Amino acid sequence: LNFIGSSSNNNNAESVGNGHTASNQPQSPILTLNANVCFVGWIAGKKGRATTMTKMWSVLKNKKLSFFVDDTCEKLIDCLPCNKILLVSKQHSSESTVEPLLILHYMHPRRKKIKFRRFVVEDENDLTAWITLLGKSIIGDVMGGMDGVFDTVGKVYIKHGTTRIWTSADLVKRNYSLYYATEGIDCFFEVDFRKVFSIRDMPEKHECCADVKEKGPCFAFTLWIQADSKAVTAAWRAVVQSMINKQSNVLSEQRLSSDNVPMIVEKCINFISVYGLETEGIHRMCGTVSKIDDLYNKLIVDPFSTHLLPHEHSVHTVTSVLRKFLASVDEPLVPKNITINLLNHINDTVEWKCRLRYYDEAIRQLGRINYSTLRKLVGHLKEVTQFSETNKMNVQNLACIFSPTIFRMNQIDDDKDKFSFQYSVKLFTVMADLIENYEILFNISEEENRRDSLVQKAKKKLISSTETPKKVSSGILHCLHVLEKDRISFNIKVGVDLTAENVCEYVRTRGVASLPSQIALFEVICDGQLERLVPSDESVFDIIMRWISWPLGDRVGNYLIVKGDSISSKLNDYATKFASSSPWSTAYVSVTKSFAKRYLALFPNELMLFRNQKDDNAEQVWRISDFLWFIGAEAKRHPPAKFNVTFIRNCEFLTRSKTLPFMGVALSFKQESDQLRLLSAVYSENPLISVSNCV
Repeated sequence: LNFIGSSSNNNNAESVGNGHTASNQPQSPILTLNANVCFVGWIAGKKGRATTMTKMWSVLKNKKLSFFVDDTCEKLIDCLPCNKILLVSKQHSSESTVEPLLILHYMHPRRKKIKFRRFVVEDENDLTAWITLLGKSIIGDVMGGMDGVFDTVGKVYIKHGTTRIWTSADLVKRNYSLYYATEGIDCFFEVDFRKVFSIRDMPEKHECCADVKEKGPCFAFTLWIQADSKAVTAAWRAVVQSMINKQSNVLSEQRLSSDNVPMIVEKCINFISVYGLETEGIHRMCGTVSKIDDLYNKLIVDPFSTHLLPHEHSVHTVTSVLRKFLASVDEPLVPKNITINLLNHINDTVEWKCRLRYYDEAIRQLGRINYSTLRKLVGHLKEVTQFSETNKMNVQNLACIFSPTIFRMNQIDDDKDKFSFQYSVKLFTVMADLIENYEILFNISEEENRRDSLVQKAKKKLISSTETPKKVSSGILHCLHVLEKDRISFNIKVGVDLTAENVCEYVRTRGVASLPSQIALFEVICDGQLERLVPSDESVFDIIMRWISWPLGDRVGNYLIVKGDSISSKLNDYATKFASSSPWSTAYVSVTKSFAKRYLALFPNELMLFRNQKDDNAEQVWRISDFLWFIGAEAKRHPPAKFNVTFIRNCEFLTRSKTLPFMGVALSFKQESDQLRLLSAVYSENPLISVSNCV
């Protein structure tokens, strides 16, 4: 499961500054801390092999759940120690006449098998209390004192990413968050479901936990989770998936960015900032209705996977989607009570400094999501006004467009007939004041201004780089092949500042027929046996200089070629399917001459070689960034498998000898996924950019 951000505190308040905690936060049942949890009530369940539900008097005390025939507690039916319970959750029955069910997964005390039981609790509040109090009885002290009611509680195994180890943990789902505390750590952590952008099932062969009672697949989202049984793992996965798939018109329930801004707002504003700031009539003109609805629906269903592209989406379509979203949420971005507070301070008798102070106090009463979203939006509108000479949109124009959406004027007065033009003017004034005083009211620091300045420079560079390809006009004359060796070729002059991206842009201008949509520059050496995808910002001049320093026999068959980039697409497919795969892989390694079976472990910028996975010390450790990584292996090495990688040190000298007759170190893999795993790690240190037809 991949997510944006996490925290280790237990405060789930939806407020900022001096704001108030969200009023809908459920309160926990009254408990005496450090005392034995005690709760009693009637629940219905099956006794033994019976097929019908029977009411039982249930008692939770001394970390035991006991079932009796009646409330005299004289005849015991069954008793379940809480330390045997693996999962407590709620399940809504498919039959509308049946109340929600209390679900227990537990390890049978005598049979040592994982069992599953359903109970009917007639009162919804009692069901919530049972889940919360049972949960507090089975988890440790670290999370046992948490406030609020629980939705799902259990014991699982957790791993933080591919390179960590599995650890037993307590897991609690409450509202929009997943809380967990691992063994041996005196704090607990929070994962906000609204910031989770993907979840993947990992099959059994992918480094699943060895300590579980029942072998089976796990699921992962940067945080790997597996329970003692497949059923419990599947139940937790369903909990996470249901929260990710949940759609709502409430602002605080939207999928969020790391800055607590709804992703649909984040993506629209970022797109407009790159491609639309100089568009005339921005935010005033509308896009095509059908295109607006189509993009809006995609962003609502899956905002993380929906990408805004300049050749597919117009600026006016994206601005219309942004305004439609702000108008569609159940409550306005600035609620009615805060809007009234803002309006109360709009008069000529209030000094300017006092008005700003009143504004500041009012907007800090907003909930955390509302505040972050308003901050993002007003900052964007401030940025739009900086290009007003080109886009014809000044502060007053933008205030007139956005104040009805942000404040929902028709909700200010309960009697709509009394709503006057005076209110409209005041709201326009408030909106204009927020835009003009953005830095003061939202406490924009010098560091944020500096980052914004760097972002603006990067945007200008991005846009200018797509307009006019750099002309290749000076330097060393060298032959460049296109698509296939000797099929199409021409000479280019390689200067010291010529990059691989410049070469690809130049090839575009030559009008080569049948040129693929994705192209890249490749370095080919060793008579075509080794091939390397050159990163877009790498100097071509450095490649030529490195070849010149090599022995004649090693440089005579080398060449540069621009062709279709199939490697990047393979790596993207690999990342989509196996983003959280194991760091371990098996390979045949040739350091000198022959190949030997070894185990490879991948870590950030490091490749480690082990004789077996249990060894404490590695035979070799290579820094990924110190080497050039080629696909393929020299034929004279006789690689034992089909998928090969050769890496040589990134330096000017290259020597061969009787003990080292071949280039660099060769790795041979039986599975292509192992080769792609290595290449993915290599290119994460040197990101690649492919030039496409749409640029």
